[in-house]
Amino acid sequence: MSLSQRRVLVVEDQELWREQFFCESLRELDFIVFPAATKEEALKLLEEYEFDLAVIDINLTQVPGNIDGLILADHIDSKGFAIPIIAVSGSEDGLRALSERQHLIRAKIRKDSFDLDEFISQVKIAMNLA
Repeated sequence: MSLSQRRVLVVEDQELWREQFFCESLRELDFIVFPAATKEEALKLLEEYEFDLAVIDINLTQVPGNIDGLILADHIDSKGFAIPIIAVSGSEDGLRALSERQHLIRAKIRKDSFDLDEFISQVKIAMNLA
């Protein structure tokens, strides 16, 4: 499968992060990108399309402690979708919540120390392109 046929689901509630950092970077790599701002939008897309990768923010609201992204990762796992996941969080607490889900997550990205080159590298590794 060529890169241009690979589909990536990007689930991020903050438009700047979703569009500028994640979607734009992935489109520059010729991936087909499907953005979602909420868990509900992502669930609908998962019903309609097959994905090669998911980039999921842990907290999909502005409410501290929200774990909609983890619930989404659990859904992907429970349905048997073989989708590697890159988890994104703006806090250490969000990434700590992943400890019981290590088998689902290929990489963890911290927003407060975001490095575009590292993100691209993790995408390639998760999709076995590195």
